[in-house]
Amino acid sequence: IEDLPPLIMRGAVVAGCLDSRAARMATAEAAWRVGAPYLDAAVDATACAVRIAGYASGPANACLECSWHEDDYAALEQRVPCAE
Repeated sequence: IEDLPPLIMRGAVVAGCLDSRAARMATAEAAWRVGAPYLDAAVDATACAVRIAGYASGPANACLECSWHEDDYAALEQRVPCAE
């Protein structure tokens, strides 16, 4: 996503189910810059749960990082998020 021309996402809905916080952050930022809605999905195998969150760009809307806590930022450099 970091290598795509940002305008290619204009008018699109960006959906991701990425395995690292850094990739999620880059995708969310790219979508936000061009005004594309971003759907972020994740699987928590330990809890047998799926999470889907949607973000619409705009000054009155929350972004992906608005939902992050200290542990999310601490895991930004994590290269292999899976323990297995």
